[in-house]
Amino acid sequence: MSTPDARTTESLVREALNALEDIDFDRYIGLLGLTMRETRGPAMYNGEPERDLRIYGYEPPSPDSGLRLVISNPSSIWGRAGLHSRDRLAGINGTPVRTWSELRAKVQALRLGDTVRVQVQRPSGPFEATVIVAGFERPTVRIERLPNATVAQRRLAEAAIF
Repeated sequence: MSTPDARTTESLVREALNALEDIDFDRYIGLLGLTMRETRGPAMYNGEPERDLRIYGYEPPSPDSGLRLVISNPSSIWGRAGLHSRDRLAGINGTPVRTWSELRAKVQALRLGDTVRVQVQRPSGPFEATVIVAGFERPTVRIERLPNATVAQRRLAEAAIF
């Protein structure tokens, strides 16, 4: 493995994705006298808690395959309810949903506290999830200067384009 300063960003990301490991950004930005701080808090929109609408759909080219779900985050309310990406959506609250636009309209109409029943078809058979619409947390990442950064590191950081 080459030294951190000799690697390109592309090779760093490619290597981490291929190894399915976290990228230690502090290792690299530490060379510039910087560190990364992550905090989490409620996702907000216009001062109000944001609904967890992190469920999507796609329509495969085959006409008889039906609308498939995409659960973008397994820790979302949808993932925690047992829904999986590639589940074939049969309906919401007993009403058939056949297209992405129909799914989006139903999801957008949901409010915090609503209970929704999602029916899907899997190779193992039908499955129904009950989801209570709730808010979710969003990470915020800040890059900060290390208090013990050297003059050389500070110069590098000032010259870097972020």
